[in-house]
Amino acid sequence: MRGTEVCVLMLSLLRFRDVADSAAHPEMAPAAPISGAEAVDRYIGHTLPLLRAGGGDLLFLTAGDPLPVGPEDERWNMAMLIYARLSQPLPRRGR
Repeated sequence: MRGTEVCVLMLSLLRFRDVADSAAHPEMAPAAPISGAEAVDRYIGHTLPLLRAGGGDLLFLTAGDPLPVGPEDERWNMAMLIYARLSQPLPRRGR
């Protein structure tokens, strides 16, 4: 699939921690603890220009409750709908 462009539409349902967990990437940890909501705001601010530079965009961003998708007993803090253009296909799973 060399030279093939893949377009992806992704729905992200987010639930925030009271204090963001930076254990997986300690080099990116803020100097002082921040909330999960603040961490997501920083992430969006950092990645949105990169997403747009690649022809993608953040199409929809909203507070999570109530949402018309997902189980009724699940609660989400935020929902994002993201469009991305990828120059390489995503790896296949389940083969």
